[in-house]
Order: sequence, then structure tokens, then C-alpha cells
Amino acid sequence: MAHRTFTLAWLLLAGTPGWSAAGEIDANGVPVPMPVSAISGFHDLSLIEDLSGRWSGAGTAVYPDGSSEALRCVAVYVRERPAGQMRQNIRCKGENMELKLGGAWAVRDGVIAGTWTEDTYSLAGTLNGQAVPAGFDIKATSTFADASVSVRMSGCRQDIVMAFSQQVDHLKMALHKC
Repeated sequence: MAHRTFTLAWLLLAGTPGWSAAGEIDANGVPVPMPVSAISGFHDLSLIEDLSGRWSGAGTAVYPDGSSEALRCVAVYVRERPAGQMRQNIRCKGENMELKLGGAWAVRDGVIAGTWTEDTYSLAGTLNGQAVPAGFDIKATSTFADASVSVRMSGCRQDIVMAFSQQVDHLKMALHKC
């Protein structure tokens, strides 16, 4: 099988209500979400607290031709100051693919906004989305392509599904931190 170039420049799609690309930028260069009404029963800081730490596990990349590839993945989430900000690094490696995704984002009143990079190919973009009681949904965009990302957490388990507009149909990860 030929080596597949897996770039994550497709990880963002602007347009989530409550976020403005022309809004504030904090000292770390992370876009600050505009206030919206809070999601009932959801607390921004609990999302950050639940994510914090090192997660590892298995993943699968599924390509447009239907073929797939097993991956080993590690995600590290670090809380940043001020409260409600997060830095992340996600690394996945398979026989023919390697992913090196970094990000910095903030969550305020259930709205997520930030930036991302893919280190291998020097790609970058913006991200935005919504926190939900069991995780979050993010849209990622760049000049290269788009992606939607769904993260669901339950105790020590984190399930991530990324659906891309090109090169990879979707990527699934099942990660644990306990």
C-alpha cells in the first residue's frame, strides 16, 4: 500500500452561532468565543477538568476507497490560564499514516473557539463548536479542507470521530486515561 499523506488542514468549518472570526484574541492567540446563553446543566470548567491529562488507545482511519488502517493514538490535554482554556496534542501512527495535531482553544458559556496546527505539514486553521453534556462537537476549517469532530467522554473513556472532506473519509479513536 502506498504511503498516504494525512493532513489535518481539513479540521475546521466556520459558522457556529456565537463565535466571530473578527472577535477578541487572547494573549495566547486563541479566539475568544462571544457570550451566548449557557447550556442548561453544563459547566465549562468541568469539560476542561474531565479532558485534562494523557489519553491513549486505538484508532482506525477509513479511506474513501473503503480501505482502513489501524492506528495507535495518544492525546494530551493541558489546562491553561485563564480558566476555560486548553492546549492539546493528538498523535496517531499507523503503518502508512501519521497524524500530529495540536490545538489551543477556549470554552465559554458552552461555545468553543480556537486554532489548530498539523505539525508534519505546517498546516493551520481555526476551530469552533459547542460543548455538550457528554463532550463537544467542533467544526474545523482551513484553506485546504474541512472536518467535523465529535468527542464524547464517559468516565475514563473518550471516543473521537473525525469526518473529513478529503483524503480520509473518517478517523475514529477510543482513548482511555485510567
